[in-house]
Amino acid sequence: MRWETGLEPSVPGHRLAVGATAGLFPGILLATAVSPAALGPPLGVVLGALYVLAVRPHEGTPIDGAFTAGALAVLAWATLGASALPLAAGEGPAWSPAAIGPLLPAFATWVLAGVLLGVLVPTARELVAALLGPEPDPGDDPAVETRIVVLGGGFAGLGASKRLEERFGPDPTVDLTMVSEANAVLFTPLLAEVAAGSVEPSHITSPLRTSLRRTRVVRDRAVGVDVEAGTLRLSDAERPLPYDHLVLAPGSVPDPKGIDEDREFVFDFKSLHDAVAIRNHVIDCFERAETAVDPARRRSLVTFVVAGAGFAGSELAGALNDFVRGTTVHYPSIPSEEVRVVVVHSRERIMPELSESLAAYARERMADRGVTFLLGERVADAGEGVVTLSSGESIESETLVWTAGNRPSPFVERLDVPKTDRDEVRVDATLAVEGRTGLWAAGDCAAMFDAETDERYPNTAEHALRAGRVVADNVYASVTGGTTRGLSYRSPGSLAVIGHQTACAEITDLRFSGLFAWVLWRGVYLSKLPGTDRKVRVFADWLIAIFFPRDIVQTADTGREGR
Repeated sequence: MRWETGLEPSVPGHRLAVGATAGLFPGILLATAVSPAALGPPLGVVLGALYVLAVRPHEGTPIDGAFTAGALAVLAWATLGASALPLAAGEGPAWSPAAIGPLLPAFATWVLAGVLLGVLVPTARELVAALLGPEPDPGDDPAVETRIVVLGGGFAGLGASKRLEERFGPDPTVDLTMVSEANAVLFTPLLAEVAAGSVEPSHITSPLRTSLRRTRVVRDRAVGVDVEAGTLRLSDAERPLPYDHLVLAPGSVPDPKGIDEDREFVFDFKSLHDAVAIRNHVIDCFERAETAVDPARRRSLVTFVVAGAGFAGSELAGALNDFVRGTTVHYPSIPSEEVRVVVVHSRERIMPELSESLAAYARERMADRGVTFLLGERVADAGEGVVTLSSGESIESETLVWTAGNRPSPFVERLDVPKTDRDEVRVDATLAVEGRTGLWAAGDCAAMFDAETDERYPNTAEHALRAGRVVADNVYASVTGGTTRGLSYRSPGSLAVIGHQTACAEITDLRFSGLFAWVLWRGVYLSKLPGTDRKVRVFADWLIAIFFPRDIVQTADTGREGR
């Protein structure tokens, strides 16, 4: 039963109550490690309140909270137990090895108290909710006058959220919320590196909660929008999320054009899960081919088909070709000439994003390395171990990776808003949804055209970031009474890696290819990778790959459940 106090609890007040409740028992434990002992319980209460206010551990298990609070307890011990408290007692801080030695039992007690705090927080939250009611939604804060929600944690959504934080600063009258199905942003330009085993999967993702300073991140799936009421419906939330401005940026999904994606050997190439699944499947194919008795069966297992030769398909084909060619050394019974990477593309040239001369160079270099191109063809169907082309020709293969097209998120397809024949949201030059006040769209889900040339803007990460910033500027202008502006984008250039330390680059009117372009590609994308820690990790991965062969350990089950 809720304890009626007659007061509406605030969000910070509610969390203070949770933290103080959870910190009481750890404080009793701290009484054995601090002097005077009476200081322990109030210290535990204060530290518990600060922990819940700072960390806000709403997601994860008690074990996750235990690790987080235990780690922070080390910092608390260093600043309080070994420094501030000794100074307050008229002693010097215990910084020397000789002085720290006697304090190690106390250190262990601090860490144990932190672990206990992390475990008790969920229980304390339930207890406080029973007494005071559930934690109020920040959107219910009477001080909030404008609620801005960004749907999607990709490049466009993250770009918009960061820009909104810059524009509005700490303004308490503006509530910023991001809704995302994933808790991290994926740096897609390096996705092929993961599929080929050059980069660890977690190194190209960055948590949204650490990327954003004051935006509330809600990990959930949007199921609908009530434009008239100004609410966003979420699958797991008990009530709709209100908004005054909603930025739609849920991105796109693969469009396999009738091919059954649930088949065991058909893969998308859009997410981190896809890249890891492709790598594990390729290794599994080699493992099975090593013991295959039938030569035809063996050739089918080590034939890998990529549908589409845009940037994504070509980069994947080049990286995958390097990976499988280097893998053959571990499987001596598989003739290297039987290993094939086949690219099927509907146009007569690959990578239309590049100039014709660079695209021809890329195709020639990749062909020299063993990649087979079937141009002017489409994948019509994929049966059990057979990929059928539009010409009627078939390829015996147990691996098909689809990169030949995307469509807007299914969530957008269900929205009652003006859309194109490709189910993209119709927006004006300012990225406002036509005929819908307070509704905006950016990224792959929106139909964005160059106002001067009337050409469709490219669905690239760089453009999505730019569109996210522009839509955020226009939302800010709408809230503050400023002037909105149209999206104007000029690509700074194009970079594509095609395998074996070779790349193609176009920057303004300059064109590069070969090793120099490859170094340039790595340098540019390393600089754009969010987070210094991610940059260091990826650089280390690349450095290791230069001196050591690719790892062929499967990092997960090869089953397709969860796709």
